[in-house]
Amino acid sequence: MIELNIDEEIDYLVEKTGCTSEQGYLYIEAEDEFLYSNGLIDYEGNDKLLEGPYEGAPTIDNDEMINFISVSTGIDRDLVEKMSYAEIDYFERLGLTSEVKTC
Repeated sequence: MIELNIDEEIDYLVEKTGCTSEQGYLYIEAEDEFLYSNGLIDYEGNDKLLEGPYEGAPTIDNDEMINFISVSTGIDRDLVEKMSYAEIDYFERLGLTSEVKTC
């Protein structure tokens, strides 16, 4: 089982991007808000993943998410983009994701 530790994720973002811890927390909160508003996070306690294959699985427009995070937090868009890629790298290191597709 993979467990996410927000403090470790923040430390990783700080190390890889030079953001502050506060910016890291703001980034994660805004990202969660974006994902929730698009129906991709369920705060009702339904934390089970559906069985694959994931045909027709929801996708995220990364540019849209980056813009949302930048506007809602006041963090410079370039830094938010760096944080986004650092977060993907962090998840890959944990074994949470093995492949990132760019369209």
